[in-house]
Amino acid sequence: MQKSLGHGGLARTIGLVALAAACGSDDDGLASQHDKWREQRPAQYVIQTCGTGFNSPDCSVSAVESNTDPDPVDGMFDRLENTDCDITKLTFDPTYGFITEYYLDCSEEGYGAVVRCFEPDTVDTSRCGS
Repeated sequence: MQKSLGHGGLARTIGLVALAAACGSDDDGLASQHDKWREQRPAQYVIQTCGTGFNSPDCSVSAVESNTDPDPVDGMFDRLENTDCDITKLTFDPTYGFITEYYLDCSEEGYGAVVRCFEPDTVDTSRCGS
């Protein structure tokens, strides 16, 4: 015998599932996305990031030519993996796994960054507005 949840029961069930998903560990998702980035990372790329929140809203464009260059994406992962602040926003690129936006709530101040442009397989910074 099947029992119908009805509209109210279904809404409560969906809400509980969403709440359970939201309460999952950011560390697990962050680590798996960092692994994805390491596996999918293009040999060269151009990226534009802009600060948000208490950070200066300045933007910077970086060209990465090899695995030996300083990697701004790895820098974002490192920052979040080692923060004492609450991660209140975190999104990833579905193809490469890099962080597309994050926001850290550090009690009285908060800051983050957003990726405005990502161009794989090039080091031509003009592709991202520079």
